[in-house]
Amino acid sequence: AESAGRSFRLKWSPITAAAAGLMVGLLSTSMLFGYVMPSLQKVTTLLGEDFESASAPLAENRPLYPGRWSGDYSELYGAEQGLRPEGGSQMLRFLRADYEGRHLPDSFSSDVSRLVDVRQHRPAFADGEAVVQLSARFNALPFPEDENYTCTLTIFALDEDLIGNELLRQTSRISAESLAYSRSSKLAMDRDPDTWQKLSNELRLPSQTQYLMIRLGISNDTKTPGKRRDSFAGHFADSVELVFANRPEISTR
Repeated sequence: AESAGRSFRLKWSPITAAAAGLMVGLLSTSMLFGYVMPSLQKVTTLLGEDFESASAPLAENRPLYPGRWSGDYSELYGAEQGLRPEGGSQMLRFLRADYEGRHLPDSFSSDVSRLVDVRQHRPAFADGEAVVQLSARFNALPFPEDENYTCTLTIFALDEDLIGNELLRQTSRISAESLAYSRSSKLAMDRDPDTWQKLSNELRLPSQTQYLMIRLGISNDTKTPGKRRDSFAGHFADSVELVFANRPEISTR
């Protein structure tokens, strides 16, 4: 049964409407401000590499000191059969899955790495809220339907004791000796040379971080028995960017 209570109706005057509009506007602005705040944090660029002015990469395994790309055989290259650099006139071309002094016919991955000195930014890492992001774009000339290629990005956070140390060149040790590391998921490469595929990876930096080792890698994941997979002459990377920003961890409370 319905009760016989008194009904109440708000008289909608111009003053009431203006006040209500102001309240809605304030609430909307507050919600919008709270939503966009995380994206307004300061982003600091640690490395921007488009391979326009870079020296040719060394084929000497991973670098022991900052300042130059090194790893498996690769080169700087211009346009190739209609595939153009993502920006500018040069890009990195992967060539082989080995380096000077070590022939690896059974290898199926090629990578290049670079050490980045971040000691001047250590105050920003002290509270454990700094997140570094590595991104790059990859492309390839059309390849056979029975072949498959994937690319990855890896970040290692290092302290000063490892710089110049041969441990950096030992795959099984660099992960164990690093302060922290992160490897991206694999990005499957398409067969369209007109599209540059973007890949990103992130790592929350330990407060002791003094250097970063970044690695660009490509793998031949073809499963055809007996087929050699150590050549990558039609595969490229460009527009490498390494940045960091303070981003608090998500609270679970």
